[in-house]
Amino acid sequence: MPVRTAAALGAAALVLGVTAAGCTAGVPEGKAWTVDTSAWVGSDSCPAAGCALAAYASRDFTVDARLPDLVRDGDTVAVHCFVPPPAPQRDPSGRDVHRWYLVTVGDALVWAPDVLLTGQDDLRLEPSAPGDHLASGLDVCHSAVPGR
Repeated sequence: MPVRTAAALGAAALVLGVTAAGCTAGVPEGKAWTVDTSAWVGSDSCPAAGCALAAYASRDFTVDARLPDLVRDGDTVAVHCFVPPPAPQRDPSGRDVHRWYLVTVGDALVWAPDVLLTGQDDLRLEPSAPGDHLASGLDVCHSAVPGR
């Protein structure tokens, strides 16, 4: 009986180890995206064209997670995947956030709302919509991506 129990425990540990390793998700491949903060120009966050706005270290839409002046107008970032917004959010022109995106800015892996990444509504389409837009070619972020 102890031999069977040990064998069963060993097999269970092996299965759990393989399952856990199989569920580990790295950051999905990113696509290049040019940041457009034009919708924020003239606001307290962006007094003049070419401004840099805050991104977030995690999906916590809090001051503690905020990384100021990280996403700069005209910079190219890598966009990896998307999730529903963690809280209601609106840009100065009145556009509501549709999705938050996991992006690489320089060496930093951060979260940014779609209204921060593009000033144009026609680039914030549903992922399945045809054409080249923010969500095209991207999937929902796996639960194991950083900051999820």
